[in-house]
Formats: sequence, C-alpha cells, structure tokens
Amino acid sequence: MSKIRKIDEFDYLGLLNGLVDDGEAFAKTTPRYAVKWPALVIHTETSNGQLETAKEIDPDVYILFDPAGFPTAADRDNAAATIINNFRDKALAQQDLRAVDYKGPDLWVMEGKKFRAEYEPDPAEKNKYQPNEEARTAPRQCLTVDEDIEFPVQWGTFVVEKGGAIATRVSDLAEIQKVLTDVSQNIQSLKAQNLPDDELRDASRALIRQSLYKEDGTTLFDIYGMKPGFLEKNYDPFVPPQPPQKNGSPPKPAR
Repeated sequence: MSKIRKIDEFDYLGLLNGLVDDGEAFAKTTPRYAVKWPALVIHTETSNGQLETAKEIDPDVYILFDPAGFPTAADRDNAAATIINNFRDKALAQQDLRAVDYKGPDLWVMEGKKFRAEYEPDPAEKNKYQPNEEARTAPRQCLTVDEDIEFPVQWGTFVVEKGGAIATRVSDLAEIQKVLTDVSQNIQSLKAQNLPDDELRDASRALIRQSLYKEDGTTLFDIYGMKPGFLEKNYDPFVPPQPPQKNGSPPKPAR
C-alpha cells in the first residue's frame, strides 16, 4: 500500500485550482439510506438533585449510508444505534462520526436543511431516499486524484485514495474562483517584493491559510473527498436540461 501523503497549503491550493479548471460536473442519481438523528432532551436539576426543566432540542442532522458499505437495513440500524447511543457518553464531533470505529468512508452526516433540499422519502422502503429534481440538476464539480492523500475538509481531514475524487457544489465555484484569483494576485504581489525564498514561502503559506482555512485549521469551503469508485457508482455526468424548441419539437440530445 502506498504511503498516504498529508498535503500542505500549497498542495491544497493546487488541488482547488485543478478542481475549478479541470474538474467535471456530475449529478446525483442513486438513492441514499439515511437515519435522522433523534431529538435530544436537555435536563437541568435543582441544587438538591431534583428535575428542574427538560428542554427538547432537534439537532436536525441525518446520518447517511453508502449502500455498498451498509447493504442491509440491519447493518444501517446497528451503526446508527451505536453512534446515537455513544452520544450519551461523549459529544461527537463530525470527525468522530467519520473515524475508523464508524466505518467512515461509508458513512457521513448531513445538515437536515441540505439533505431535505436534495432528497425525498421513498415510500416503498423505510429510511430510503431518492434524489429529487434539485439533486439531479444541482451538480457537483469533481476532480480525480492520482495519489493517496490526507485532504483537509470542514470537519477535519479525509483520506482520498488514488482514483478517488474531491468535489464541491458547482453553485459554489464562483465564490471559490474569486478567492483563488485573489490568492494568486496576492502571491504575485509578494513575489514582486523580492523577498528571500524562505520568507516568500512563509508569507505565501500564511496568505493561503488566511484565505482558504478557518482559524481552527479546518477549511473555509465545503470541498470534500470521495473514495475510489464512489463517484462512478453514485453519480452520472451532468447533462444540462435542454429547453424545448420554439416550434414545439423535442430538444436535441445533449452531446
């Protein structure tokens, strides 16, 4: 097995430029299995240990499963029960849900608002959801990687193996492109100062971190990783909807 390389700020910048310039658009086409995180009940007690208040909080989060990794309802129910029950013992951050104990590459979490915007329940099967029209027409920009890398994401890091991909929503590309353009221009300004090589590199690194990372070291944009084969199994190349012809004839097939 090849060594997994933890990419640095310059690698990350290069991959984002590649994603914008050379990536391809894909749309979701396969169903998802998902379990909604149950509401949490927060109790407060009086000084003598008596129940004072009980407040229910809905975190509005879904646990999503790749059917290839969790092929049966029992597999999915057991994994969801393990994760939710463990919450009684500690607060789980997103990176915990993707750790080895949770078979991370086949399981992830998604905010309820984003999930419901792209999926609708399949009445034929419990916890099964089909991509809706929004999902089929709101593509992801994807770029295949050619080595095993530890890729920074909004919840920590994700290992993208050779043949896997990085991806983001096409709707986010304009904002990403703007920041990348600003970074490029600012690095060129630094180079014009004729700084020593080590100072130029340190200043450029700091600039990239300031522009593309948050203060806690996680990334600014929702650019995530996919394991090898996931893209091909779950997405199809995006074909923009064709408007009907003015004379009422059907649209010409997209090439």
